[in-house]
Amino acid sequence: MKAYVALLFSLLCYPVFAQNNLQDKPVMIEDRTQYDYPACAIQKDPQTGKSGVIINRSGEMMIPYAYDALKQCYLENEAYCFAAKKNGFWGCIDVHQKTLLPFAYDSINYDGRKFFPAAKKGKWGTVNMNGTVKIPFIYDDVSSLGFEGKIYLVKKDSLYGFVTADGQVLLVPAYTSLDLLSNSANKSTPWYVLTDIKSKKTLWNKATQLLAFPAKYDSIADVSAHRVIVVSAGKYGVVTTNGNVVLPCKYDYLKFLSVIDDTQPLLIKAGDKYGLAGSTTLAAQFNDLQSISGGFYKVRSVGKYKIIDRTGKAVTKEEFDHIGVFVNGMVPVFKDDKMAYMDVKGQVGKYQPYACSGYTELDSLFRDMARVMSTKDDSLLMQFCRRVTPEPYTLAFMKSINLDHRDFIHDIEHKAYTMESITESWFLRLQDMRKQWDKKGVIGELRYIGLSPDFTYLRDEKYAVETFTKTVIFQEGDIKIVFKPSDLTRVDGRWKAFKLPSRM
Repeated sequence: MKAYVALLFSLLCYPVFAQNNLQDKPVMIEDRTQYDYPACAIQKDPQTGKSGVIINRSGEMMIPYAYDALKQCYLENEAYCFAAKKNGFWGCIDVHQKTLLPFAYDSINYDGRKFFPAAKKGKWGTVNMNGTVKIPFIYDDVSSLGFEGKIYLVKKDSLYGFVTADGQVLLVPAYTSLDLLSNSANKSTPWYVLTDIKSKKTLWNKATQLLAFPAKYDSIADVSAHRVIVVSAGKYGVVTTNGNVVLPCKYDYLKFLSVIDDTQPLLIKAGDKYGLAGSTTLAAQFNDLQSISGGFYKVRSVGKYKIIDRTGKAVTKEEFDHIGVFVNGMVPVFKDDKMAYMDVKGQVGKYQPYACSGYTELDSLFRDMARVMSTKDDSLLMQFCRRVTPEPYTLAFMKSINLDHRDFIHDIEHKAYTMESITESWFLRLQDMRKQWDKKGVIGELRYIGLSPDFTYLRDEKYAVETFTKTVIFQEGDIKIVFKPSDLTRVDGRWKAFKLPSRM
């Protein structure tokens, strides 16, 4: 109830600055006659610069223009009060100007909680309206991390730590930075990445309030339910959330194929070859390896794809130009502009003509983009745009798994736009960008530089849908071009654009 009332008050009492004269009334926000106190607004006297509080309905002064600054700070039992600054110091007053908290503070950062951050003699702590201190005034900064007011981030001598609302030290300030970790499914986790004075990293769990392991890794790449991908000396490995080594740091790249199910293997990369590690181990031997759902993977050694199970056994000897994702026990396979469906036993149905295009690998997509942007050939540019934008097959697949990414299905069905218009818009945007690049002196052959390893996030684990939102670097001579496609999403194994690229 208190949180609700505090929110209501934040809507009712806000700073308003008079534009003309003292008779200008603040805009009425809401009639609060049902409460003990009427709706009001903080207003500044344009002549003296002093702040006061006006009753919205009548325009009468509730608090005269006598303070250097005022801000809402407290609401309890529907009776509110203000943080006020006078003679260089902050305190708190009620609507009758009765002093609740003495004017003895350098600053007050009321955060809606009973005990709130304040500064005194250059140091921060927390205090309530009665002046009772919980976190002592010994820190350079104090701020709530939003854990319902239970945990505060404190800073001392440029290092960070954690303290409970009652002042108990959870983590002595010893870290130069901390960052809330989102996993490769783009979901928030209870983990914070902490960096020590030697630039080594560890994890701290806001739920258990414990460190996972000593700070000894160069980077934390990802976290699942019970496993963490760590990086040391440029090599990837896996440890448990208790710090036990699962895979040593010896791989060029590691990726979770599931951040929910820890029984699923990880994708490994050694050199330019891919394999699996974990519950299933397949040596890095493939030029490409992708999950296609249900414990099956499509792999490519030379040119064509085939399907293997998690033991590495081939489901069928037949190879395909492209393989989609298993849905309800069936997977689409493409060969020579024809499509058929194959079951989990490797039985392939009858092939039917089916035109479908797209890129299965981002590297191939961006290499082609560099080539067509260099040629200045609009017909090649249009061909590229057709391959990278959604087509009827994309729509049909998304419907089959109920994936309405960016309201694409809804918009197409309600004729907000057409798939052809997406392609045309991409073409016009790239055409315009090519002109801008020409003005920068990019007149030779563009070269695609490459991507950082951790460049995608899983949008849908079950159907291996992932999204790329990072930037890409192209280079021509000494000139570097930054390109941001905004949103490329791999749907049924092919990368498709659902937003226009950013103008960069």
